[in-house]
Amino acid sequence: MNDDVTLGSVTARAFVGVSETDSLRATGRLMADEGTERALVLRGADPVGVVPAVTALDHLTSDGAGEMTVAEVMSEPPPTLRPEQSVADAAAALSEGDTDLVVVTDGREVSGTIRARDLVAAEASRPPAETAERTVPVRATGDGPYSEQSICEGCGALARELATFNGQLLCPDCRDV
Repeated sequence: MNDDVTLGSVTARAFVGVSETDSLRATGRLMADEGTERALVLRGADPVGVVPAVTALDHLTSDGAGEMTVAEVMSEPPPTLRPEQSVADAAAALSEGDTDLVVVTDGREVSGTIRARDLVAAEASRPPAETAERTVPVRATGDGPYSEQSICEGCGALARELATFNGQLLCPDCRDV
């Protein structure tokens, strides 16, 4: 996991926020309209719980659901982290708890949320690690005068030793350019 990437740079800023007194029916409708899997329950600017869409649907389809409020079905609040914390901190928080959501807050208001799949996407979008140029002896198979040589992808010449450079196998002459 990349320790130098901060949560502020990978936080999903758009989220569905509701209050404890909102009706479960309206919250379910809002989640459906927004195409989201959960609503973050806020008391002012403080996260106090989560309502997963599955939980809302389960309660709305049960007998006597009537006008339940969000407070009656919300789960515990997810862990909160600050925007300057690392992606590795979020991964640790997700692995320790029984949640797939971390709330990112600056102490005054919620900046956004991070889900496990956001962390995977952040890791996948990182550029590959720098690799040193390495010389790879390339040997052709077979017998004959050219069996110990291969073709340089830069100039097309036969060469006994090629090295990977910018994704190509190049002879010593082409690597010097």
